[in-house]
Amino acid sequence: MPRRLGQHFMHDQDALGRIVQALGIRPGDVFVEIGPGRGALTEHLIAALDRPLRAIEIDRSLCDGLAERWGSEALHLECADALEYPWADSGLDPAGTRIVGNLPYNISTALMTRLFEFNPADMHVVVQREVANRLSAVAGTRSYGRLTLAVQIYGSAESLFEIPPGSFSPPPKVHSALVQLVRRPEPLLLPDAAMLEKLLRRTFSRRRKMLRSSLGESDLIRSAGIDPEARPEQLSLFDFIRLSRAFSERR
Repeated sequence: MPRRLGQHFMHDQDALGRIVQALGIRPGDVFVEIGPGRGALTEHLIAALDRPLRAIEIDRSLCDGLAERWGSEALHLECADALEYPWADSGLDPAGTRIVGNLPYNISTALMTRLFEFNPADMHVVVQREVANRLSAVAGTRSYGRLTLAVQIYGSAESLFEIPPGSFSPPPKVHSALVQLVRRPEPLLLPDAAMLEKLLRRTFSRRRKMLRSSLGESDLIRSAGIDPEARPEQLSLFDFIRLSRAFSERR
């Protein structure tokens, strides 16, 4: 197993059953599994679905084993890197696509960002507990940050249950959690997405500093209805949107 892939294969049948139960699978559901690995969750999904499961696996040796175990009628498998996968050109309808997977720890944040851009109907992903906390954090907490706000632009997140290290092979050094993410009924319209991203990067890279220190422009910040002495973790998504509008209109 290539170490760079950061794979920890789940084998705990109780945890796997709880994941499938949490999905609330309905007739006609289209699922894409990211990183099926040795097929432990794949087996449960194929048994529960009434149509073929699509899956993306980066490890060629694992792809060969999955293809031998299930034919194309049950599993539509692509041996590819989910980070580089052309989601927009995949033929999948985002509104009708559900994502599930045990994400490699070393790419989970970057992959989540890609998936938010694809905007699927929902996602159920196993990630490090720390990442789960960041995904579902509330303003004013230490876990609240850029990833939290990226989730809120997409929709909502809830950490459903924790999964201990012993549920995986090899066991990781950290606990994991299953997180449910659901997209907004209607996309959130941003006045200037590039400016918003710039402000998020700048403020959260200096998260201990007040806005007047990390951004300057105290009068401009105040004109957006925000206290220049606030710190970034105290601001809601809509505070940041107002701030991005103010900075955009100044240009």
